[in-house]
Amino acid sequence: MHRIVRVAAISLLLFLPACVGPQAGQDDFEAFLADGGPPRGTLVLTFFRVGLGDATLIEFPNGKTLLVDAGIGWRAREILDYLKARGIRRLDAMLLTHPHPDHYGGMDEILEAIEVGTFYENGVESQAWGYRRLAGMLEKRRIPRKTLGRGDSLADLAGPEVLFDVLYPDEEARGRPGNQNRASIVFRLEHGSLRFLFMGDAGRIEEERLISMDRERIKCDLLKLGHHASPGTGSSEFLELAKPKVAVAMGTEVFDVPLFYPRPSYGIRCVLRGLGTEILTTDSRGPIQVRSDGRDLSIRMTEGG
Repeated sequence: MHRIVRVAAISLLLFLPACVGPQAGQDDFEAFLADGGPPRGTLVLTFFRVGLGDATLIEFPNGKTLLVDAGIGWRAREILDYLKARGIRRLDAMLLTHPHPDHYGGMDEILEAIEVGTFYENGVESQAWGYRRLAGMLEKRRIPRKTLGRGDSLADLAGPEVLFDVLYPDEEARGRPGNQNRASIVFRLEHGSLRFLFMGDAGRIEEERLISMDRERIKCDLLKLGHHASPGTGSSEFLELAKPKVAVAMGTEVFDVPLFYPRPSYGIRCVLRGLGTEILTTDSRGPIQVRSDGRDLSIRMTEGG
């Protein structure tokens, strides 16, 4: 079934469940995988359902691939199934926005199953066992580790059709002790006339800093909401400056059950609805995929039930 959402030039394709129960989710995901690949030269963003975590695959128009975070370990299978269905046998790069287990937990399983070219991170170390295990696997496989910060650009990876700019963290944020979310990588993509802003686990403090440093670059067509769209993120000022046509909230359920406190939080929903933003969450039965041709967005997803 096709449904056109009148949010500028955005089309939404839903894979509707034919049944309910556990099998329905698997059937929907298989239908999603079988729908075929995107047209050549398309920028593709696939937001995976990985429980209370983040995992996004970016397929650039030049054919290169970047996996941003990988959720918690036991949900990595959905990512691997998608890569297999798309015939992706190698990831050009992985990017860990910050060293929290709901972002790096599935990376070791990915590394065991597929070749990875380069590993990008924010330069903040963790003593957690899972992170140390990941670091050991990267060393064993001789995968180069590179630190990203404000002002960096991944032009070689993104290719000539996409601008990839890192807005955060700066040196001050990276050196600040305490909550690792506050040094989360924030980056921005431009593809043709379309702009995409990925907030990692950044919260309101980071939003305020971005407003002061990059006010003009906050405006976007698609916003990946920070820190699972929880309270403490998404200030009215920030969202009104961003004014996205589409907002994606990830990590909105645990063990396939929506969180008791709905996400995006009530405050974020109110602001976004007032802006006319289409709100998408990964508590549907499968991934959300956004395709860009540089002018229009098309969205593919399975409808929860």
